[in-house]
Amino acid sequence: MFNSNSWKSLPKWQYLVAYHDERRFKIMLNKSTLPTNVMGKLHAWERYDTIVERLRATKLIVDEIPKYITLAKKFKKKGKITDLDPQIINKIPYWNTLYEHQKTAVAYGILDFKGRVYLADEMGAGKTYSAITILNYLLLRKGGHNTVLILCPASLQKNWKTVVAEKGVADADVHILSYDKAKNVHKDVKANKYDVCLLDEAHCLKDTTTQRYRKLAPALKRIEYRILLSGTPCVNRADELYSPLSILYPKLFKSKKKFMDRYFNKISRKCRLPSEVALMMPLFGFIRRTKNEVLNLPPKITTVHTIDDKKATISFKVMLKKMQDPENMENSSMMKYLIGEAFHALATIKAESRAFKSKLLELLQDTNEKTTSKVVFCIHKSVVECLKFMCEDLNISHAVINGETVVKKRGPIVAKFQAGEIDVLICSIQAAGVGLTMTRSNHVILAESSWVPGLNQQSIDRCHRIGQTKNVHVDRVFCNSSIDQFIQQCEKGKRKMHKLLLKHLKEKKKHSTIDNYFN
Repeated sequence: MFNSNSWKSLPKWQYLVAYHDERRFKIMLNKSTLPTNVMGKLHAWERYDTIVERLRATKLIVDEIPKYITLAKKFKKKGKITDLDPQIINKIPYWNTLYEHQKTAVAYGILDFKGRVYLADEMGAGKTYSAITILNYLLLRKGGHNTVLILCPASLQKNWKTVVAEKGVADADVHILSYDKAKNVHKDVKANKYDVCLLDEAHCLKDTTTQRYRKLAPALKRIEYRILLSGTPCVNRADELYSPLSILYPKLFKSKKKFMDRYFNKISRKCRLPSEVALMMPLFGFIRRTKNEVLNLPPKITTVHTIDDKKATISFKVMLKKMQDPENMENSSMMKYLIGEAFHALATIKAESRAFKSKLLELLQDTNEKTTSKVVFCIHKSVVECLKFMCEDLNISHAVINGETVVKKRGPIVAKFQAGEIDVLICSIQAAGVGLTMTRSNHVILAESSWVPGLNQQSIDRCHRIGQTKNVHVDRVFCNSSIDQFIQQCEKGKRKMHKLLLKHLKEKKKHSTIDNYFN
């Protein structure tokens, strides 16, 4: 339903003309009706000029198809590895160690996109080496002494220092900063006049309302070459794509409001034109390939384990009762607060639950087609402590990477794990879910799951990536009749948690038992 402020979210246009498929375009309406001389909303491209003229004649606001969509319809990546300059390639000592798809990404980034590229390959496909190679090629072609800016999450700074040391960067001063550090010294970043910037986990800049984006984006847009990489370029919603587009092509994407009016429905919070967005992204330097397309990795085998716990069910009932308060149902912020409260309460219940502990003990000792080394992901400290006690009781060597682990120590911990000095890594999804390689293990246990599906997938792909030679077994543990089951539904439907719960509360009031909420 519309609330009293919903009208503010409506776009200004009355007619939106958009790409539908290769043969047709479509017309969308906003508080208007089609003129009598326009029959239907779908039309062949041959009639585009005629239809648009008739819409203009109504004197209403018409949002026409942008010129870049016309270009995107014809665009095909043409860059070939053989078209790269062999003299420059010969100066990149590790070139022959790259996979074919990594070399292809370099060709696309250099020849098709002229050094403004977003490497969005699936996690574990080797984007890091593609990015550093594009950077090296650009510097060698440019010649002279250059300055390079590499931005990444604080936990990955050491990784990038290692990559730069191993692969080398051609005659350049390399500054590796975390996003937050760069934000704090944004004036220096702007004054340095970098020649190339490389943004790892570029989705860290997805929110254009944050100080991080507002302070860094103006400086980044002025750098000649911009290389962005992330396995999850769009974590939650389509409007997050505006940030990278505005950094790569600031002259085309000047206004977020204009972008949102065309591509994002603020009321339903969904992408308005998914087909058009999918068509245009490759034109603007987005390279997205799955591991199945470019690598011959062993498969992932996922098993879901459900446990019953009375306390978890009671906690969930308490949350639903609070949500049924009419004031809370109309307040999305309160709904989110209640969900967070229940989520944290569930973690405490899990840490004390016999059924939960029993299942984790079983999984920690499971070596059927699985390595003795395990990577366990969770979110809350109470679950981390629970897992630590289990490992101590089983006399298993273990280490923890969570928010309390100093960033400088995370890399060495992973190195020890890879070397076989540690058998179980207990990780928080936020602290260790990105940028780290844990391929020694083929067994991932998600003791808890985030309700952002991309974060769960990032965590799993710490093991399922280049270098993995065994089938990767993923075991996920959920509580029946609890908020856990709504996390599963959020993943399947990509729905917001509070909206999913609100829908259930409104539609299923007639049901008397908690189990009916899940049927």
